[in-house]
Amino acid sequence: MIAPSIALLFVAASVLAGCAIPVRTGPAVEDRLVIRGEMFCPERLALTPDSVAIVELRADDGGPAQLVAEQRRQLGGGHVPVPFELSVASSALKSGTRYVFRGAIVSTRGPVRATEPVAIEARAGVVELGSLRLRPVERIAFGTPYLCGDTSVIFGALGQHVRMIIGGEAFDLEPAVSVSGARYEALDGTDTRFWSKGEGDRAMVTVRGVDLSQCRAIVEPGLPFTARGQEPGWSIEIDARQIFLNADFGALQLRMPRTEPQITADSVLYRTATDGRSLSVAIQPRVCADVATGMPLPYRVRYDLDGVTRSGCGGDPRTLLTGGEWTVESIGGKPVIAGSSVTILFLEEDRVSGSASCSRFIGGYKLTREGLSLHQLEGTMMACEEPLREQEIRFLALLRDTYRFEIDPKGRLVLHTTRQQSIAARQ
Repeated sequence: MIAPSIALLFVAASVLAGCAIPVRTGPAVEDRLVIRGEMFCPERLALTPDSVAIVELRADDGGPAQLVAEQRRQLGGGHVPVPFELSVASSALKSGTRYVFRGAIVSTRGPVRATEPVAIEARAGVVELGSLRLRPVERIAFGTPYLCGDTSVIFGALGQHVRMIIGGEAFDLEPAVSVSGARYEALDGTDTRFWSKGEGDRAMVTVRGVDLSQCRAIVEPGLPFTARGQEPGWSIEIDARQIFLNADFGALQLRMPRTEPQITADSVLYRTATDGRSLSVAIQPRVCADVATGMPLPYRVRYDLDGVTRSGCGGDPRTLLTGGEWTVESIGGKPVIAGSSVTILFLEEDRVSGSASCSRFIGGYKLTREGLSLHQLEGTMMACEEPLREQEIRFLALLRDTYRFEIDPKGRLVLHTTRQQSIAARQ
């Protein structure tokens, strides 16, 4: 289970040591540390009128990277490079503590760009950092990336606030009261929030009152991991030691060492090579329908072998069903009766339970490569009013008639029956 803690802007001290660049200490500045330089992009980036330059210094002493000093400057457009100067009182810097510097340019449109972290050794004087290259946050350690349907969300820290970046737009957040998990709300007063309920790698994001599809953190999938595709047929198996590619209906079989994956803004990326051949495998936590069977799988997978790319699906479809209770919204095309409770909970060991309107029910389910079926459904037979009783009978009948499922673009579970009816539910 992934802790819902925030992934901070700066990487661990051991990594930061490798990111440090030589610095020059200029003429002494009494009782102050002054950090100077400029931020640039090779493509001479044109800045939007609302662009803001942010530079910050953080203490990295083994705990959370505490903010020591920050400066924000409205740029009003223009171009890079952007000069900076950050001044810090020497009394604010502790002996024996490692400090790291980073800069960024943020706007409501376009990607956030930031520099790599730089270790700062001086405690006083002028430190000239020269030119620091800006890169899109998707290519650096900023925070935890999520995918909410087709929407990319990055949740992390920049400056003194928690920050969420969606489609290039940045929101500063602050902690909010929550009965479960960690909840953050936007400082700008809009109905924008991030809520990690402690349910593994999943979260809920709302932007100006509009709920996004359920969000999944981009993390390495559980191993062993299997993916497959068609035209021509191929499969990939990844375990703790190797990546096995079986392609061209078995005519090509390669075993390559598994490397530690790179986490990007939209995928988990493995890169490996052996005997002069190079292989990359990109795994995205997006629902993917198997071409051969139509079965929804939790990951889209793409591999590239020596420049030849093929796509397919991977992962265990069971994970799309489990992980939380589904609240039924419609039964056979009709919305559920207002105020009634109709739910489905897929459990471990192929068990299912829930509320049918008045009664609780339990039973089993079977998931195969071809579809989903529910069986041996039994209820508690609670007495209820006629409209609810009719809804309960219809719901249980459709459950028993289910033969496949899908996850629609809004993240809803849709159970399809042999009678061409359906049950739709939201988690």
